[in-house]
Amino acid sequence: MSDQADLIAKLSEATVGSRELDRELAERFGWKFHGNLRFWMKPDWWTPLEAIEGLPHFTTSVDATLALIEKRLPGWSPSIVKVLHEPVWMGEVVSPDLDEDDISEVGADGSAATPALALCIAILNALQDQQIDAALKPEGGET
Repeated sequence: MSDQADLIAKLSEATVGSRELDRELAERFGWKFHGNLRFWMKPDWWTPLEAIEGLPHFTTSVDATLALIEKRLPGWSPSIVKVLHEPVWMGEVVSPDLDEDDISEVGADGSAATPALALCIAILNALQDQQIDAALKPEGGET
């Protein structure tokens, strides 16, 4: 299993978010922990004050997860739905390139015990799909 598949499995199996899962997500998205200085550095910081920030609560805060979607999947539309009569939430992110004639490939989803966890899985699935699509495209062009 890949690191990403392992992380998705952990998120799927979790009953609640945790700081450990937040750390794994942050590292997956390029954050670095500077142990001797005891702070997390964002991957896209511009000034030292922007770099020093507390680690977001990706797995427990829908707001933090939505901010991650805005950053990693600009223009994508998130949604969260509670599955009736089940202790499960569905998270989905939909591409801005939605082709109304072919809605089979509209984005990515994920299911988990909480809304934030479900959205985290959807983000990882969408990014994985983008990597696969990029690898399948012939050089210099369209598919």
